[in-house]
Amino acid sequence: MVAAQFPDAGGEFPLLCLGEVTSVLDSALDLAKGGKLPLFGAVLADSQTMGRGQMRRRWHSPPGNLHLGVRLPADGIFAGTAASVRIGIVLAEVLGEFGFDVRVKWPNDLVVPSADGPGIPGKVGGVLLEDRGGALLAGIGINLLHAALPDPAPDGTSPDASIPPGGSPFPPPLLPDAPPDPLPAAPTADDHPALPPASLASLGPEVPERIILCGSIVKALNSAYSLETALPDQWLLRARRLLLWLGETVVLADGPERVRGRLSGVTREGALLIDAGGTPREFTGGTLRKE
Repeated sequence: MVAAQFPDAGGEFPLLCLGEVTSVLDSALDLAKGGKLPLFGAVLADSQTMGRGQMRRRWHSPPGNLHLGVRLPADGIFAGTAASVRIGIVLAEVLGEFGFDVRVKWPNDLVVPSADGPGIPGKVGGVLLEDRGGALLAGIGINLLHAALPDPAPDGTSPDASIPPGGSPFPPPLLPDAPPDPLPAAPTADDHPALPPASLASLGPEVPERIILCGSIVKALNSAYSLETALPDQWLLRARRLLLWLGETVVLADGPERVRGRLSGVTREGALLIDAGGTPREFTGGTLRKE
């Protein structure tokens, strides 16, 4: 384990660099329990053998990509159902500073334009929040050099399913050996269309060094947290600029319900807004796709 500091991230936050781990979130939790990972401290792993995404799906984690765990305060912008969305917006802005055009697919996927076809985005990363043992941890995965996605679910549906239908973008606490929660309704392949994987290396701009990118991410998360009191709703304006498919016709699968309408934004609580037949509706769960 190699320790470093982020002196320009708004404080002296430690960065702990590890080699291969089972899960960067599990490593971060162990360090937090041992008093070695303060708020905004980060853990960077070379690779993961049991990395996980939403619904505890295994995430392919080869060396060269970003596998980052950050300990966050359990209040302010990181409390409540908007946390995943807000972190996604912060990450998209950080990657934009390095020249990458990144959008947020609600609630927590990072996507970029793809060479697979016009208008087809590629998934380049995502966020997973876990509140375990009194520590709120953000697992951040970004495909820097290699395009990687979670393994397919046992039911054969796409790994791009962001959250369970009827669920919440802020996941409940997870235990290390907890089984995945059953879905309220059996999804279909049409409900979970896979976004093609993408990597930053395939897009043109120079890919930043992992430690430099980590420092930028921690600094941005700390700044967003510190500015919450002064500018509580500014993030909604930024979300409108970075939200994938804003103003376009989408379909949301939420349990047995299928809602078609124009994606019009997100609420202060992180719920998705869809204008269906002139009537705006709020959704806190489900899987989103473009019609």
